[in-house]
Amino acid sequence: MRSREMLYGTQEADLQPDTNPLMKDAMFWSETDNGELKCELCPRYCIIPEGKTGFCGTRFNYLGKLYAINYGLISSMHLDPYEKKPLYHFHPGKWVLSLGTFGCNMACEHCQNSEISQRQITRIRGQFEYHPPEDVLAMCKENVADGVSFTYNEPTIWMEYAVDCSKLIKTAGFNTSFVTNGYMTKATLNAIGPHLDAANVDVKGFNDRTYKMISKVINPEEILARIEEMVFKWNIHVEITTNVIPGYNDSDKTFKGIANWIVNKLGDLTPWHISRYHPAYRLNEPATPIETLLRGREIGRNAGLKFVYLGNVADPEGDGTRCPSCGKTVVKRHLFVSGQINVSNGRCGFCSEGLGIKT
Repeated sequence: MRSREMLYGTQEADLQPDTNPLMKDAMFWSETDNGELKCELCPRYCIIPEGKTGFCGTRFNYLGKLYAINYGLISSMHLDPYEKKPLYHFHPGKWVLSLGTFGCNMACEHCQNSEISQRQITRIRGQFEYHPPEDVLAMCKENVADGVSFTYNEPTIWMEYAVDCSKLIKTAGFNTSFVTNGYMTKATLNAIGPHLDAANVDVKGFNDRTYKMISKVINPEEILARIEEMVFKWNIHVEITTNVIPGYNDSDKTFKGIANWIVNKLGDLTPWHISRYHPAYRLNEPATPIETLLRGREIGRNAGLKFVYLGNVADPEGDGTRCPSCGKTVVKRHLFVSGQINVSNGRCGFCSEGLGIKT
């Protein structure tokens, strides 16, 4: 184990490969005609001048070469149930080793993990432990975890480490998962796709305006395209989350747009988690009314979705999973922990209806 303060942007000596062995060659970049570097990890396509980092704060241009400065640096590590991701239909009742680093390629006004995701904060704070991929595998075995989840901040900007870890983890027979905003390029997904088993993807809205207001990004079609590729190109188990913010993404039009897209593009068995917003970071709007979440769930069900869950709130109907055919509870849940699982080979244990649940 190794720890150090991340002082990127304040001590350039800390960002030199010959004095900092933790810096790794970055994936996915090219050189522009004027000698600047273009990062191609996500659709921001940052142009990074010499001696600078890109938007996410994890790609650094040093003497005309791009480096990742977050390789193996862990800010948060916990053993969580999959249900906390939330992944309700992937290995219910099992626990996963969850890891996060620092930085993000979005700038969400309501970020619940701003202390590790936002650059202006991580420049000032942050004691991070260094763990090579071999450490992660050892911790997986030690904790009898089902696998590893890259979460807490955006795993896309940790791609060098995520790929190396996932290859090792998969070879040893464990599972891998992402909790992600989905804002990555096709090439980036192709790098992690063969080594990723499950992902919960945050779909924040259904148009440029909503994404720009919430996260300071545009082109949500890039995100939707990547999600479809996860499902149909890489056979990754995908669940969708929408954190509903009053006045931003709580309209019937937004709910219908997301629900219809899930049904038509991913399939009606895809779980949709409608999550309650609480004031955080820079956004102080009142918490989402329960009635709004219930309205979203009704719209999702009317669109044809078989599984719509409420998050960050006590669900009046309970957190369990009911078979849409026979109506019986096939997975009981309480406080993110699943029990009494009546699912066999992805089918209801009572009537054999296909549910798409991976156990």
